[in-house]
Amino acid sequence: GGKSGRGAAASLLAAMAKDDPDAASRALGALDSSLAAAALSQLGPQAAADLASGVSDPTVGAALLEQMPVEKRAAMMVRMDPAAAAAAAGAMHPEAAAEAMEAVQASAAAASGGESGGGEVAKRLAAMVSQMDPFAAAQACSAMSKEAAAAMTASLPPDRAGAIIASGGIPAEDAGSMLDALPLDAADKVMAALPPDVADKAAQHVTSDEIRERAAARAVVHLPSSTLEGEGAERCIAGVEASFRLESANPGGGRIGRGGAIISCVMHALEPASNSGAEVDDADGETEGESGATKMTTRKRLGFPFPVEAQCEDLGDGTYEFYYELQRAGEYQCSLQTAGHEHCFYVLCVPGALDPNSCTVEEPALEFDRWTAGAPLEVRVNCHDMFGNPIKPPSAQERVGSSSNPLVIVADGEGPGMVEAEVVADESDPDATWQIARFRATECGEYELRVFATETQRQWWGGMPRNNLPGAPLRLTLTPAPADPTRSRVKLGGLKERPGGMLVGMAGREASVVVTAVDKYDNPAEFGDLKLRVDAMGPADVTFRKESNDGSSCRFFGSPERSGSYTLRVTLAGRTVAGFPRNLQVVAARTDPTRCVVRGDALEGIRVGETAKASVVA
Repeated sequence: GGKSGRGAAASLLAAMAKDDPDAASRALGALDSSLAAAALSQLGPQAAADLASGVSDPTVGAALLEQMPVEKRAAMMVRMDPAAAAAAAGAMHPEAAAEAMEAVQASAAAASGGESGGGEVAKRLAAMVSQMDPFAAAQACSAMSKEAAAAMTASLPPDRAGAIIASGGIPAEDAGSMLDALPLDAADKVMAALPPDVADKAAQHVTSDEIRERAAARAVVHLPSSTLEGEGAERCIAGVEASFRLESANPGGGRIGRGGAIISCVMHALEPASNSGAEVDDADGETEGESGATKMTTRKRLGFPFPVEAQCEDLGDGTYEFYYELQRAGEYQCSLQTAGHEHCFYVLCVPGALDPNSCTVEEPALEFDRWTAGAPLEVRVNCHDMFGNPIKPPSAQERVGSSSNPLVIVADGEGPGMVEAEVVADESDPDATWQIARFRATECGEYELRVFATETQRQWWGGMPRNNLPGAPLRLTLTPAPADPTRSRVKLGGLKERPGGMLVGMAGREASVVVTAVDKYDNPAEFGDLKLRVDAMGPADVTFRKESNDGSSCRFFGSPERSGSYTLRVTLAGRTVAGFPRNLQVVAARTDPTRCVVRGDALEGIRVGETAKASVVA
């Protein structure tokens, strides 16, 4: 214990959370609840909430939250993952949960009176309570003041409020008072969500005649026997309002010809298919085989984004029209509820149209951090709709067959030379939600590479300024390709060229060979690690020595000592440089007295009257 112990625990948990958050949460759950609460109080609010969310045992999470002051407990619960917070709140003493909920309500009310943000806090509280066990939530509401309990009920979807009342955790008298405290329409929706027998008991304790009269006149719809019509019952487009109709029926399947029922429809986003592992509970168990959309593999509901409630219009003839708009693409479980029972179906929300402002151009992954002449530069362009949903770009065939004029991604570039630019599909992934912008140029220098969107019919129409996609334009330097033997240039010194291309040099006189690197596109280049060699093969082979090398040019020197015919060779990376090999004729140089040799018997001595011989070898 002690401050030092709490500080050490907090430091250890913070360090563990960086490397392994799950391990840090397990360590937190293994601590004494008072020590765990004290350690969390020394961490940042969100870091503490994330660690508490990872505690697998709700009773352990509840114990450490109960050790905190009410304000700290409330702040933790509203920042935690809604499902984890709901599980911990359900395991708390009802009064501890009620105190925290009332503190969150007060915080939300204060925030909404000043800067915006109270709405988000209230949403997170509603999301948490909606996922609590209904009986536990009912007990917590019973421990709250009537005003706070009514406000809590009003913030929940009618089906969740009805489930809390129907759980039996709230006495019928208190349930009646809670309904009286709600606005008339809100109370009516909650009553409609209750099973008929529970609704009858609650109606006996409400003081509002209007609520009782509406409950008595309400038609009881059997959802599994009713039918759904309209494309919106299976599919919708992000950002576009969709609709479907429910033709109400009684348990025997008979068509109901009057309205009056209150039916709620809440759309819950499902976790991606790659994460699915658990089935979603279906209240009536009769969703299989209803429609193409219903055949989706059911998965867990996501706490975020928050569920979307469809608007219901009672047409008065037993038909109910539902309108909704989803923004997040994916699969949704749609929960229809009325009179205490639920019926689910599934909707697929597909991305909307390509939105240039939401697309992104990634930084290119350059080999050796360079873009080289002649080499294609590939840039990934991530395609999204206006809500950030990844969207598969339409193929050429789809664009041709489309009645509209969809946007397409186009690319071009500007620099010292011409830029070849195209945008193509990623052939490695037929379902890719991105495209590849490919650029190629051959003349070195600074380039500006642009990626933008335009209508199909204007795809090749220039002359108008276009806005680049986020992440573009790219400004890159095109560097030369490796030195090419067929393009590199050679300059000779100390040798003369005769008609016909024959090179002539003097024996013993030094000759120079300067090789300048040029790539295959005639850009000045560098030799890099390429091996450069100059030699002359003849009566006495000569390997020229390298005297200087600045990366782009190398100077070699050599001097054949013996006269005769030679072959002068210049090679780069084992390949002959253009213009070589060449014939080299080495001739004797001017006589050097110091190197001449005298031979003959005259050197032994000369007698008078006798002939003596001597020869001079130059």
